[in-house]
Amino acid sequence: MTGDASSSFAKTDSGLFLRILVEVAKLSASRESNGMNSLRWMRLARQMRYHFEDGRALIEVRVKSPRQLFDVRDPAPFRERDLDDELVEYILSCAEEFSSAQQFKVIVHLTEEVDPELNSATIAHAVSQHFSFEADLKRRQLTHVLRTGQFFLLIGLITLFVCLGIAYSMDVARWPQAILREGLVIFGWVAMWRPIELVLYDWWPHWVRVKLLRKLAHSPVQVLEPKGMN
Repeated sequence: MTGDASSSFAKTDSGLFLRILVEVAKLSASRESNGMNSLRWMRLARQMRYHFEDGRALIEVRVKSPRQLFDVRDPAPFRERDLDDELVEYILSCAEEFSSAQQFKVIVHLTEEVDPELNSATIAHAVSQHFSFEADLKRRQLTHVLRTGQFFLLIGLITLFVCLGIAYSMDVARWPQAILREGLVIFGWVAMWRPIELVLYDWWPHWVRVKLLRKLAHSPVQVLEPKGMN
């Protein structure tokens, strides 16, 4: 699927258009902080771009053939085949525009061909299965990051204790020993930098992605065929 997948933007009705005009007037007349204005503009932009159904944001994709949803390089059957990379990136980028509490529904619009080998149930299963697999893969990466962080933390602590032990056992009456002592103290604490970064910070983006992938894996998928071809 190269360039054929695109978002189906919301066609605002008259009521929504009036609400948008009211919001724009409020933003123009208000004296709120820039941060609050930016937040309201972002919410307004999402309202214009996406449909909502039963509280779920609709991520809509339009393709000619169902085969364009899948990676043509993958020889596996369609139910087990990887989705197209551009499709996955598009769905993820749409989902990342919302808060972590937002639920989603994926809608696939078929514009021309209807492939009898790929019915709606098969497509829905393939989409859910792909994101479930990606969530498990990202979770294993998260586990690897945490284990690596723990191992590096152990090495860092040993290095720190050795450096501090040597440093504080040295005679600092002469300036060369004093400089060496300070260097050992600095080296010991620098050795802790990467382990602390792994343990405190590097795991968080993986965890956020795992939650998003799991949410997409459990999101309903609806396939809409052209009228008269159902």
